[in-house]
Order: sequence, then C-alpha cells, then structure tokens
Amino acid sequence: MLDEKIPQWVAVKTMSRHEKVVHYALKAKEYEVYLPLKRELRKRSDRKTWVQVPLISTYVFCKIIKKDLFWVNNEKSVSKVVEFGGSVAIVSEEEIEAMKLLVNSATELYVKNILDLRKGKKVRILSGRCEGLEGYIINDCKDGNFAVKIESLSIMIQTTIEKEYLQIIE
Repeated sequence: MLDEKIPQWVAVKTMSRHEKVVHYALKAKEYEVYLPLKRELRKRSDRKTWVQVPLISTYVFCKIIKKDLFWVNNEKSVSKVVEFGGSVAIVSEEEIEAMKLLVNSATELYVKNILDLRKGKKVRILSGRCEGLEGYIINDCKDGNFAVKIESLSIMIQTTIEKEYLQIIE
C-alpha cells in the first residue's frame, strides 16, 4: 500500500511512445523519476543508427507519496498508475537499482512477461559491472540465460551472462 509520508516507487503506464514526455513532465514537477533506456540499432533507408529506446515499453517509474497519486494519474500522456488487486503496485528500491545496473552494464537486454515463463536456479553475478546482482537462470529461454525479476510488474529483464560468471545461490 502506498505510504502517506514515505515516497515509494510506482510504475506509471503511459500512452504508447510517450515515455519520454511523461518522464520530463514529472521531472519538471520535481518528482524523482526513472525511465530505463537501452541502446537499439535501427535501420533507416540509407543507414543504420543507434537510438535510445525505453527498456519497458509504456512504463516510467516515479517515486511518490499517496497524495501525489491524483496528480500523477492526471498528468497528460499518463494512462494510469499501475495497480494489482485494487492496490497501487509498489516497485522496490532493489528492483529499481537492479534495472539501473543492467541498463548501465552495456549488455544486450530483453524484456519478457514472466507469467508463463518457467524459472530456474537463483544466481549471483561474480564479476563485471553487474557484480553482486542476483537473478535467475532461464533454462528454456533462447534470448538469454540470466534474468532479474521485477515482481511488482510480473516481468523479467534478461541478458546473456557467461556461466562461469554465475554462482548458484541455495
């Protein structure tokens, strides 16, 4: 449940392709906002170019208290603050930090819905820019073998990490 006094991270669903608009609008109102971006190679008619695109399409993360809920929900280009079972979906500080680590790791990232995705062993990364980050081995996934689970949104962010850099956590 969203707290009255302590700001908490929430997922804000935006209109399609309005993530940056919402990010800048909420930032202008002095909210703490996080829009995870990844680099993607796009093919133009005459060349290829790298662009920054949202890691999770139509989502921005905002740190708010309960009274801010009305103002965020009524922001232009916001569809709604994400709820599950009638309560605002709180995204933990650890989940936000895990996304930041992965986005800054310069590895290729994939986002998958995990409602039907089978999970494997829990692992920890032993070295590199994401050292210490914990996630899961995805046994039946062709896109990558390591994933960080964002519980509140039922998604996983996946990347490929060599097996020798992973340690199984019991």
